[in-house]
Amino acid sequence: MSDPANKVYVSAFVCSDLIEEQGTKMLSALRISGGFLVRPGLIPTEDSKIVEWGYPKLNIFVVVIFNCDSPATFYFQMRAKTPSGDTIDLSEQLKFPDPFTIGSGAEGLTLKAIGSLPGSVPGDYWIEMVVNGVLANRVPVRIVHPPEFQDFAINQPPAAGSPQGSWKA
Repeated sequence: MSDPANKVYVSAFVCSDLIEEQGTKMLSALRISGGFLVRPGLIPTEDSKIVEWGYPKLNIFVVVIFNCDSPATFYFQMRAKTPSGDTIDLSEQLKFPDPFTIGSGAEGLTLKAIGSLPGSVPGDYWIEMVVNGVLANRVPVRIVHPPEFQDFAINQPPAAGSPQGSWKA
């Protein structure tokens, strides 16, 4: 475990897609944003045999950068706070190694995390990064539904002539 006086610094951002170069593992982030538009449509059920009308999950990419003054070993957890205050444990989705080890200064670690949030609930979510049980950083993600679907009822197709749109799930 790292020395308690040896703080692990955590920075992060959210984007809609990542490109990882073969060999070098260098990351390029696309569409860095704090807000995402989620449109309803036909989505597969869990068994993928039928589809239902509803909001798809929002897949997000979170790039997390860890740095420290000297080498450190630490435990990391990522979670999301929903607009209602509930917690989604993103660590379960992401299966992080336990523990992490980093070098000092620029010998830190850049982690790509791919998780999903429920697209059916608009509002502000907070992606929280926790190091050794202590909140180290929070990044907001806003889910917005298009105005034409504000009164949309889940599992009900749109009325004739309503815009349906599309999404990337």
